[in-house]
Amino acid sequence: MIQLLLQPVCVWFYWNDGLGEDLMLFSNWPTYCVCCFATAYFIYDVSDIVWHGKIREKAEVLLHHFAILFATMYVVTAVHAVGYCIVAMMVEVNTAFLHARKLMQMGGFSREQLCVRINIACNLATFCTFRFFPLTMLTLAIFTEKNRLPSWFWIYYSTSIAVLNVINVILFYRLIRTDVLSVGRYKQKSSNKKDELWWKTHRKMDSGCDRMELSRRIVGQEVVGADSELENFVTVVQIWWKKPHLVHRRIKGVDTVENPSIPERTMATFTRCGATADGGTFRKRKLIDRTGGCFVEYMWESDDRFICVPTSDDSEHCFYSRPYGVEMNTDKNDGVKVLQAFVFETSESEGAVDDDDQKLLEIFSCKLLKAMHRWISHKKGSLKLSNTLSLVNQERFWAHYRKLKANYARSLINDWTERSPAEKTVFEDISIAAYLLTIWEEERIEKGTTKMQSFVDLGCGNGLLVYLLNSEGHSGFGVDQRKRNIWDKFSSVSQLKEMRIDFTGNLDWLGKPNWIISNHADQLTPWIPIWATKLNDCNTFIIPCCPYDLFGKYQRQHNGQSHYRSYLLYIQEIMNSLDFSVNQDLLRIPSTKRICFVGRREKPCENVELKVEAVLSQPCGRPLHVSSIEKLADNSDKKSNTGENDPSRNCNNLPRSFTDELVYRIAAYLLQTKRLKRIRLDKQRVLTWNLGGEAKISDCLLLLDAEEKLMMKNMFGGFKTLLKNNHQTFQIQAGKVRLRDWSTVEIKHKEMKKTKPCWFDSTHPNGCPLTSDKCPFLHTYIF
Repeated sequence: MIQLLLQPVCVWFYWNDGLGEDLMLFSNWPTYCVCCFATAYFIYDVSDIVWHGKIREKAEVLLHHFAILFATMYVVTAVHAVGYCIVAMMVEVNTAFLHARKLMQMGGFSREQLCVRINIACNLATFCTFRFFPLTMLTLAIFTEKNRLPSWFWIYYSTSIAVLNVINVILFYRLIRTDVLSVGRYKQKSSNKKDELWWKTHRKMDSGCDRMELSRRIVGQEVVGADSELENFVTVVQIWWKKPHLVHRRIKGVDTVENPSIPERTMATFTRCGATADGGTFRKRKLIDRTGGCFVEYMWESDDRFICVPTSDDSEHCFYSRPYGVEMNTDKNDGVKVLQAFVFETSESEGAVDDDDQKLLEIFSCKLLKAMHRWISHKKGSLKLSNTLSLVNQERFWAHYRKLKANYARSLINDWTERSPAEKTVFEDISIAAYLLTIWEEERIEKGTTKMQSFVDLGCGNGLLVYLLNSEGHSGFGVDQRKRNIWDKFSSVSQLKEMRIDFTGNLDWLGKPNWIISNHADQLTPWIPIWATKLNDCNTFIIPCCPYDLFGKYQRQHNGQSHYRSYLLYIQEIMNSLDFSVNQDLLRIPSTKRICFVGRREKPCENVELKVEAVLSQPCGRPLHVSSIEKLADNSDKKSNTGENDPSRNCNNLPRSFTDELVYRIAAYLLQTKRLKRIRLDKQRVLTWNLGGEAKISDCLLLLDAEEKLMMKNMFGGFKTLLKNNHQTFQIQAGKVRLRDWSTVEIKHKEMKKTKPCWFDSTHPNGCPLTSDKCPFLHTYIF
């Protein structure tokens, strides 16, 4: 619209207002206003391209704009050469037809249509008249007006005119080549070569091909060896069927259907390809690409071969342009097994492979076949197919993901203030939010309600997940024991609370949420099902990370399982024992810990207190059984009804006098061994300091009497935990304990406020090996 206003004004001034008499000196307020308006337009257009991150895509446009922009800025500020600026603006007359051409490209207009033919003629005519003629005048001005321009501006002006001439010659050549020399339909140009290849391969099969003969043509093969098993081939086919994104990065998700109803036309194509219902099984999948497009194809699978047929319905696109497949054969001469990829062609297409089909064949031979060869080369039984996003509709999931990414990703990454990597953290939480939004949307559809679910995110960390869910209309809040800097950015939308959670206390502060979320919450993870059970009508979403049980670090209890896999079983057992309907899924997030549990409460939990107490009374990490709950119920009458909780059995709750006495006794035992070390405190002072010896933890335990040993036995963690709790004094390594040498420790937090007294300063015979300003603890006695 701006260009349409500028173009006739510039032409009128040139022909009717005496502008052509002296282009250097002519100026009046209307022409000056046109120059100002043009300068503002170019500044806006450049800013818009940079702001939206299209610098690479619009590189030619930016070069063109910069060539003009500084010249118009000189004209506006110096009020000089206004006439040449008006002549330069006449070049834009042709731009209206170039933009019309672009719109016709996007609409897929045929070059045979009258409107397209007219636009091509006007485009070429105005290009020669209003681009080449003004540029010729501006080029001649380089030589005729050299003495009337500042030297620096003349150099810039000459360079800019040279650039504009080159750009316009290239543009004119492209117009002649595409609009005059070629035929057919306009094709929408993709900004990405991979995207362009994708769309080129999505041509629908000719409607008459189902009545033609189909012949098979081999397009590539790979030798896999004589020891390759057919079982591995079947697994490899399943990987390609359920995880096509491993081969084609354009695909983001897939929804599969087992034993589908096959359309009559598709079944006829399968028959001509040699696939029969009694010789294999049929499957259907819907492929979801990164732009939201959905492409449907059907597959017939036998023990050593599969054939895929793209659909050709008007409402759906096909993934490839023709039926294709892969089979595993045995070479009769060498006895080796060979993977072969093939396509089916009609009799009319044989021997005539166009560029698009050739690129498609390259995809088969270079990507699919090599990927299948790599997978099938694994040992038998080593291939495992994990189902990703199996609990949600992937079309809905990717729709939510694209929406969240478009609305929030760029601003969040640009404004990120935390130490964690911005892109990884943002896209991980966007994926988790999209997963939850999909689950909740499907839950509302199933229940026939429009009420949005509420939630509480315990251990919310940076609070980004809470912010995303709140922004999408779900009420809820996040809790963490430490506030993050970025919380202030989210405060206008989200409620994030800094508080320490009382694990066994009252849960009124939670309110009545529909879901409790645990996203890598570590110590809180095993408590989430317990709290959700106490709230009764509450579901859970848990992503376990670091293995903690209810009272400390988790110890592996399941033989034959990794530590993490054993921990997952432990969390699942807790949820099962509390009557949750538990489903496990694998998220699409950039994290090694991406397994999640979705626990739904299908019916109210009975005997809540008994079941919770049964979970809490089990030895940490051991399987939970219903019998333990029944046993607890049988013995409930024998329990005291005082309502008082058992005292905590944490080593931190031992009497302080007892702990100090024990630490002093062990330190004195270690200091009996003399190991002297000279430590320079500053330029004037050198301290001779006794490091003491080292002893086994079992030998130190002999220093305790029977009553003290019994007291330690009743504590969680025992004697070793007590020594670790006193890490200021002791260092434990390889089952042995020694005094900690603080002179060798790198002090990271020098500016922290000191509140805890230094044990060495007050107790060690030689004092502290550090001066008061370097020691991280408070010195009572200063040298």
